[in-house]
Amino acid sequence: MPRILLIDDDDTVRAMIHAMLKSAGHEVTVATDGLEGLDQARQQTFDLVLCDIFMPRLDGIATLTELRRLDDKVPVVMMTAGSPLAARIGRREENADYLALARSLGATETIEKPFRFRQLTGLVEQVLVRAVPPPLPDQALAAQ
Repeated sequence: MPRILLIDDDDTVRAMIHAMLKSAGHEVTVATDGLEGLDQARQQTFDLVLCDIFMPRLDGIATLTELRRLDDKVPVVMMTAGSPLAARIGRREENADYLALARSLGATETIEKPFRFRQLTGLVEQVLVRAVPPPLPDQALAAQ
């Protein structure tokens, strides 16, 4: 069962995503902000991290940077609904800028909120499949 670390400060969003991932068969650990997420990442190993960008105490960009220092191989999917200011003035194109920044800093994939169940679970499955290394030649022969 894949182990996912979910980092999001919004209680409702976090609960919704947690339920989506659990129903898709994943073991989910939650963190309410970047600092708590980093503490979890230091204590345990995860197959994937799903992290919001805009959070108090430590935002997602800083969290991503530190996650990459801790483990540059764990897949990290960054997500955002945009900055609070951009949302108030109706500038959704800023979401693309934040997501592009996250990709340039090492995010494996990005997703814009709101998303549908199949969008999220499909993306998570794709990332997890890509993260599994191919078997070594000896292992491939033994499996036959």
